[in-house]
Amino acid sequence: MSLLDDLRTARRTSAKEWRLLAEAAGFLVVARLAVWVVPFRTLACRLGDEMAESPVAVTEAQLSAAAPIGWAVRTLGRRLLWMSQCLVQAVAITWMLQRRRIPSTLYFGLARDESGKLKAHAWVRSGSKILTGARGHDEFEVVATFAEPDLSVGSADGALSR
Repeated sequence: MSLLDDLRTARRTSAKEWRLLAEAAGFLVVARLAVWVVPFRTLACRLGDEMAESPVAVTEAQLSAAAPIGWAVRTLGRRLLWMSQCLVQAVAITWMLQRRRIPSTLYFGLARDESGKLKAHAWVRSGSKILTGARGHDEFEVVATFAEPDLSVGSADGALSR
């Protein structure tokens, strides 16, 4: 995509989408720094329960709120090369979904390439939709998952119900 195409798209982007992109940029920066400097064992504590999975059935409101988050993270990941790493995107989107109390599962997978070299991938699912890391995820064997045990108390906009 050229700079001119990006400018045309920017003019069509709503204020709500700009706010979501700004939030995603902040979470991507924090996730990038965390991946660089925080030991994985410590980082994992902020991703949810290990080897847990979120339900495939989520509310329509949760799915409607999750899809734009995936769009924002993927969009910035394509434009900012230092944010394109699947792990950084997966961590950022997981935190954004947790903030809104939207159930999701972060998956870590391993596979071998043609030369036998080990490769890794991370992706995030909410409901039945993969929000980030969908391309090629089925080539990887899942070795770890992380999910919040119970996010059913809240709503899709981040407010807690009483």
